[in-house]
Amino acid sequence: MLRIFPLIIINIVMLMYTVQTSPFAQYKSLTSLPDQLDGYIIDLLDIMKNDSITFKVTSVKDGKFGSQIPGSMNWNGMIRELIDNVRK
Repeated sequence: MLRIFPLIIINIVMLMYTVQTSPFAQYKSLTSLPDQLDGYIIDLLDIMKNDSITFKVTSVKDGKFGSQIPGSMNWNGMIRELIDNVRK
């Protein structure tokens, strides 16, 4: 007999990075704080959130998706933000 036990997930915060690109993610207004975003991605995450999982969406500081800097092993953009966050 196969028994299936529910997976219980408690208090997970998923950190997500995005590049400000309309209509997917853009600031709510010109005077918005950097993390006050609106758009398709934000709407989808609002639908997916629940009591156990929350999403923290941050826009990338330099506004780039990311590429390797020529002549070095360093990256910029979203890739750099992900690398820096993993090393913390």
